[in-house]
Amino acid sequence: YVSVGHKISLETAIRVTLETTRGGPLPEPILRAHRLATEAARGAFG
Repeated sequence: YVSVGHKISLETAIRVTLETTRGGPLPEPILRAHRLATEAARGAFG
């Protein structure tokens, strides 16, 4: 979630969003967290 607010302009919010999505459907930090959680679940349950 990115929003315009304290010291964040609309232009900055757009730039950060585009830089972190890299053309994919999810921002990179969320994608990495999902991958780590999936690996951990496979280790615990698989």
